[in-house]
Amino acid sequence: MFSLPSRLVDASKAGEGQLEISINDGDVPNAVQVLGGGKCLVTYTPEQAITHEIEVTFNGEQVKGK
Repeated sequence: MFSLPSRLVDASKAGEGQLEISINDGDVPNAVQVLGGGKCLVTYTPEQAITHEIEVTFNGEQVKGK
């Protein structure tokens, strides 16, 4: 069974705002599934065997990952 790469984004403590997600400067399409409670799951399909950089911004400010 094959599963697509995914990342959990937890903005539950961030308050109201605009969440934006970009993978490799927008070159890799992604899908966002809202889980509720300020959390969402981002899934993407790599088309090349390269490093994928996920950029998350909240209200225009970059959010650092763990």
